[in-house]
Amino acid sequence: MEKPKRIESYDKGEIYVALDDLPLIKLRTVRFRSNKTTSQRLRIAMRKREFTLVDDWEMDLGEVRDNPEINGTITITRVVDGNEVIFDGASVPLARTISWLTQGILSPLGVMFIASVVHDFIYKFGYLEVREFGADKSTNKKVPVERHQADRLFRDMIWTVNKTRTVGAVAWLAVRLGWPVVRFTGKRRGGDVPFFALSFALGLLTVLAMFLFDGIQPVWANFGWFFAGLLFFPPLLWLVIHIFAAFPAKNSEE
Repeated sequence: MEKPKRIESYDKGEIYVALDDLPLIKLRTVRFRSNKTTSQRLRIAMRKREFTLVDDWEMDLGEVRDNPEINGTITITRVVDGNEVIFDGASVPLARTISWLTQGILSPLGVMFIASVVHDFIYKFGYLEVREFGADKSTNKKVPVERHQADRLFRDMIWTVNKTRTVGAVAWLAVRLGWPVVRFTGKRRGGDVPFFALSFALGLLTVLAMFLFDGIQPVWANFGWFFAGLLFFPPLLWLVIHIFAAFPAKNSEE
């Protein structure tokens, strides 16, 4: 079917994205019980701000090559199984710290907002409700989406809507690095192991460690250690990941 006309459409990017408006949200009130200590209240205040949708929200996706079945009109529903869906903007670990370090560029309610709502929904339920362009909402079907597909869609939507490839790449790396701690469909370590992202992060930490322990020296003086690290750490990382994955994950909510 022909794509419906939307108020905003983005067709010059990695994928096609079109929408009539931003999702209307309602921030959840942060309430403090009287028996909480000051340190407990500070920890609560530092959590990611959660919100719900005022109404169901729809948008169009096209040219998604990683999972072609989600090409069409998608619906992010306000309620699933009788419960309001709670969003936090993006499934990024240490979201407030990352937002501060990037001067708000990677804020979940900033340039990543549109992509983060879709990404959040997939992380909670592992699917998207999709129908063909122009079809009635009653024809919606649930299309399964894997974790790595959700992360790539997150990246591609940021690239397409905001025209910021660097932000999209960094945001993608952040959500990939959240694999050990951020739940996917309620499960820790859900989805494929993000070997590339973890290897990249470990390599970067290795280089930083060399500078910290050896002092600020010319980069070429550390090349030998760097290449040794490239040879040594990937197999070590592979071993650590498989030992880590051998232990059963805690799937219950904390």
